[in-house]
Amino acid sequence: MSDKFIIEEEIRQSINNAFRSAKVKIQRQGRIIVEFRSGILPAFVSYLKEYLDFKHLVMMSCVDWLEDN
Repeated sequence: MSDKFIIEEEIRQSINNAFRSAKVKIQRQGRIIVEFRSGILPAFVSYLKEYLDFKHLVMMSCVDWLEDN
């Protein structure tokens, strides 16, 4: 792994350890994609703030699949 992805890899591992069902992928430097079921969202955002010390999220996208309820 390139040295430029060290921080992203640490974040990926931390999220995987805290949220086992989440799918975490490093897309590029500074961008990590995380997929999980909707019920995890409040805990996930709190985790980013409290444990990973996130101050600002640039983008968050959610999809509500009505067929899946």
